[in-house]
Amino acid sequence: MEELKIINDEFNNGYFELNEELIHLLNQDDLNGSINNVLIGINQECFGIRLFEEEDIIIELFYITYKQKPEGDLIRINLNSKFYALILLRFCSILEMKYKLIKEIDTFNTFQKYLRTALEKDKHFTITNLELKEWMEEGKEGTIINTFYKSIKVIEMIPKVEFLRSIFNNNYNIFNAEHKSEYIYLMVNKETSLIKIGFSKQPIFREKTLQSKEPEIFRIACWKAQRSVETELHRKYKEKRLRGEYFKLNLKDLHEINRFMENYN
Repeated sequence: MEELKIINDEFNNGYFELNEELIHLLNQDDLNGSINNVLIGINQECFGIRLFEEEDIIIELFYITYKQKPEGDLIRINLNSKFYALILLRFCSILEMKYKLIKEIDTFNTFQKYLRTALEKDKHFTITNLELKEWMEEGKEGTIINTFYKSIKVIEMIPKVEFLRSIFNNNYNIFNAEHKSEYIYLMVNKETSLIKIGFSKQPIFREKTLQSKEPEIFRIACWKAQRSVETELHRKYKEKRLRGEYFKLNLKDLHEINRFMENYN
């Protein structure tokens, strides 16, 4: 509970909704012109970052779009906060709820790429957690020695498929291929982040069939359940259906599905 209070306090102290006046002030300091491109209609949206080195490294991350008028949101986070990733993911969840173009995990990773660029420009050495993992899986050994850079920073990126599978306790392989049971499954398209809610007696075969058309689609959850459950889920999230069995679901929706399906399997 104490950690939750700290996270809430850090988030509430750093989160701001941007009005038109604040956006124009940010635009004055925006050297690459991304905010101006939104203001004059060249681009529909932009992401941005500002870095301040005080006693700690303070990061400001913002998202700006234009509807009837410019609007956006900004989060200010201490890079050394142990809750940095949780606060940023919470910020991305709020953006997803407010703006139809936003997808939480993709937005988190976009901001982290901006962070990496800003830190490298400011003479910090950066490496991502995914690069470190790949390095270790290849059996490489070594030590990073800092002789020039201000510091060495590990940039946390979210591996989309693994992260989504973890929400469902990695139950995506629970079916028995030798028995023709009925299964409800979720699949994610890594490129679009859309979630497919489907039904099949052979989820692996179905996944391979879909991958022939959409190579970036992967199972993230599977339950032994009758087809009526699929119909119920489709009905429950009908407002978020984009096409066919594909839905734009956020992390809150996925946790909700996980709770809804906990009586299966």
